[in-house]
Amino acid sequence: MKVHIIAPYESMIPIIKACVPLYPDLEIGYSKGDLEKGVELAKLDRKTERML
Repeated sequence: MKVHIIAPYESMIPIIKACVPLYPDLEIGYSKGDLEKGVELAKLDRKTERML
């Protein structure tokens, strides 16, 4: 399963990085941004999945 986390603050990135190894069965990605950016990333990823 793929999970992408949009962190609203740069300071959250180290916490996310520390948690990634706790969930080896998940493909966890992350980026810094706001909710609107997150929605756009999700839409793009969804379109990419359909093309594969």
